[in-house]
Amino acid sequence: VEATTSGAEFILRYENTDFHENPSRGSVQQMRFTKEWGKLGSTAPWETVDLTLTKYFSLGAGRTSRQRVLALNLWWIDTPSWDDVESPDGPLYRRPPSYAGATLGGTERMRGYPEGRFNDRSAVYYAAEYRHVPDWNPLRDFGWLNRRNARVQWLQYVVGLEVGRVADEFDLGELHSDMKVCGILGLRAMVNTLVVRADVGLSDEGAAVQMTIDHPF
Repeated sequence: VEATTSGAEFILRYENTDFHENPSRGSVQQMRFTKEWGKLGSTAPWETVDLTLTKYFSLGAGRTSRQRVLALNLWWIDTPSWDDVESPDGPLYRRPPSYAGATLGGTERMRGYPEGRFNDRSAVYYAAEYRHVPDWNPLRDFGWLNRRNARVQWLQYVVGLEVGRVADEFDLGELHSDMKVCGILGLRAMVNTLVVRADVGLSDEGAAVQMTIDHPF
C-alpha cells in the first residue's frame, strides 16, 4: 500500500551532557509532538506524542580503560489519532507510517529484531548499556585508515539490555506485561568526530547485526 505523508515536529528538549557525540555524564529530556494535517497530497492526517528520557553515569577510568559509562534510556509514545477515521473515498484510519509511529525493531530500539518488526498505536521501551573505552586501540595509527583521513580515536565495547512492548492502546499495565527482551553486544569507534557502531542484538527470534552511525541514545 502506497502512502504519502508530510507534517511537522514540535520538540521541547533539554540536554546537559558533557559531550554530545559520546556522553559520559548528564541527561537528556525530550517531549515531541508530531502532526500531519492531511495536506499536500497526504494519504491521511495523524498525530503522535512521545517522551524520551536519557541519563548517563560516569564510572570513571579503570586500570586499563580511559572511560566507563552506564547509559539508560526510556521512550514512551502514543498515537491519539489511531482510531479516528477519514472517509473521503471509504474508511481511512488516521495512522502514521511505521517509521514515524510506535515501532520497535531495527537500528535504534529492540536491535535483536528486524526494522519495523513491531508496530501499533503505543509503545514503551527501556534500555541500559555499559560502554567501555579501553586504553588499547590497535587502529589509532593504522596507516591505511590514516591515509584516507579516517583516524580512529578510540574503540568502545558495549554490553546492554533492551525491553519493550507495543499495544493497541496506551495502557501502561498492558504495555508493561509480556515485554520483549533483547541482549546487546556492540563494537563502536570514534572515527574523526563520528561514532561508528556495529551492534549484535539477541532476541527470541535469533540474532541481528545492526550497523550505522551514532549511539542509539
